[in-house]
Amino acid sequence: GSETRSLRVFHHYDAEHGEREHLLSLDGKPFEMIQDAKGCTCVWPQSRYVVVRQSPAFTGRLSTERFADTDLLSAFYTITRQNHARVGGMSCRMVRLEPKDAYRFGYRLCMHESSAMLLNLEVFDGERRLELTQFTQLRVQRAGEMDDMRLLTQIEDYRVIEDKPSVSGEKNRESMKIRWETTQLPDGYRQHSTDMRTHPHTKKTLEHLIFSDGLSSVSVFIERTDEAGQTSTQEPSKHTPSGVMHRVVRDVDGYRLTAIGDAPEIAMRMILEGMRQIAERP
Repeated sequence: GSETRSLRVFHHYDAEHGEREHLLSLDGKPFEMIQDAKGCTCVWPQSRYVVVRQSPAFTGRLSTERFADTDLLSAFYTITRQNHARVGGMSCRMVRLEPKDAYRFGYRLCMHESSAMLLNLEVFDGERRLELTQFTQLRVQRAGEMDDMRLLTQIEDYRVIEDKPSVSGEKNRESMKIRWETTQLPDGYRQHSTDMRTHPHTKKTLEHLIFSDGLSSVSVFIERTDEAGQTSTQEPSKHTPSGVMHRVVRDVDGYRLTAIGDAPEIAMRMILEGMRQIAERP
């Protein structure tokens, strides 16, 4: 895209906590986020509110973990090792991943080989670059040298919104009045989780499903739009791109299905068009 944002990134990995990231915006609206395997905490100082969100899994944007399974990736990408380069004063190896179909983006990354850290990550739609993420300065330090996984913003008097599943575990599926499933997925995509959630602003209950091919991730949110329970006329799906992120909306039978993710529009449309209602409880 044409927008540029600067962030300060603290990235940790250890056996006890796994992968953790702390992000601080350096320009534009102030923003702070800490995320790990348990979820994420997002802070917007100008609005004076905090969102605490539980998530089923976390892999940092600048982690090589999601690129590690080359046997799986090679089924859907042509992987080419390229020359060495320098990013942030450090040497790294360039690797290109070209998709074999239209359901995923292409990637070019530069990996610091001794630490397995991504110093540069580019996302492509064909030959058009959608996003570039890279370090301009980088310092590698030993664990424990700094306690940088704490919020720097003082949030004592902020409004806190907890965005978490309404019901967990097996009770989740049993308690749903309406349940949805997809009848078709692009090759390589799998459903990773499903939860009933409460919208943090409208307080409406919605179903949340997550699909991924290992690199791209698509969240589908399903909520009732016709409180009277009447059937609405199906509308054409709406598409809103923003760099690597896409948003596709489909209204059907009194429900709004919204897909948000870093996947091509065609993949997100296939997922939404295959969604169907499978059960209704009295």
